[in-house]
Amino acid sequence: MSTSSFEPYRPHSVRTATHARSPALLPATITAIHTPTPHLRQITLALASPLVFKPGQWIDLHLPSIRQPGGFTIITPPSRESTSFELSIGHAPQNTAAAWLWREPAETLRQEVEVRVGGEFVFPPAGVRREDVERVVFVAGGVGVNPFLSMIAWVRGKEAPKEWENVEMKFLWSGRKGQWAYLDRIERACGRESVELFETGEVVGETTDLKGWEVNTRRLNVKDLERAVDGKKVLAFVCGPKGFTDFCVDALVRDVAVQKERVFCEKWW
Repeated sequence: MSTSSFEPYRPHSVRTATHARSPALLPATITAIHTPTPHLRQITLALASPLVFKPGQWIDLHLPSIRQPGGFTIITPPSRESTSFELSIGHAPQNTAAAWLWREPAETLRQEVEVRVGGEFVFPPAGVRREDVERVVFVAGGVGVNPFLSMIAWVRGKEAPKEWENVEMKFLWSGRKGQWAYLDRIERACGRESVELFETGEVVGETTDLKGWEVNTRRLNVKDLERAVDGKKVLAFVCGPKGFTDFCVDALVRDVAVQKERVFCEKWW
């Protein structure tokens, strides 16, 4: 989760004050730290038993000596077997919790923390029947890709209900140059032929190897959304910065004629 540099930073607990949460606050341990790009840190947390959550949900993360919990999306799918799960943390010095997690790994590895599951942006949405869905379209802007990593891995994983395991998926991702971590996970779940990438702007530092990927060096537009929907009965999920999300949701409903109740978005700003 991140916020625009043009708006004052609001803590996760304020932004999500009305969102549903689990009553349980669970102890966890930071067991692994990986930095796949200069701007992204992957954290693995372990609990005594598997964490119960739905694909797309986030956690309140209570860290030592920090008053306000941070909010971070779970990027791995629910599992009845694994007691570990992963978070992806962008480099955001204005976010106290993120800054703590970006300290030297030796300072945070093996630290004891507490987690609480929350969020209503989940897959599959309540009340949706599989027979009414021909395709699922995911539209991500930047770090808005995070909840989708859990969703698509769950759909293709062994714990998804059989009726969902073969659902067709299209994945559109707009991001800055050098911020293409987790493409391997997206390809594994969706297939490269079902993924479109849109690269805008540049960042300083190393870049993810995109050899073999076709990248559109422009902004995502209405025609891209039309092609992804292709006249089918879809569920559309949108997650990204405010301007990106507003554009995509409006375009899907107004221009592509997807029913409003079949378009879901996460407003985390």
